Amino acid sequence: MEAGISSPYEAPEAAELSVNTGAADLDLCIFQILDLLLQHGVAG
Repeated sequence: MEAGISSPYEAPEAAELSVNTGAADLDLCIFQILDLLLQHGVAG
């Protein structure tokens, strides 16, 4: 089967980052994402 927008969601087995948007405030969520991007040299 070809992957695409109509494919069912498959949760990652070992996610590098999990952002709990229901419990954490927006600033913390943004910080977590930006921190991971900086660690990987994607942002900066």
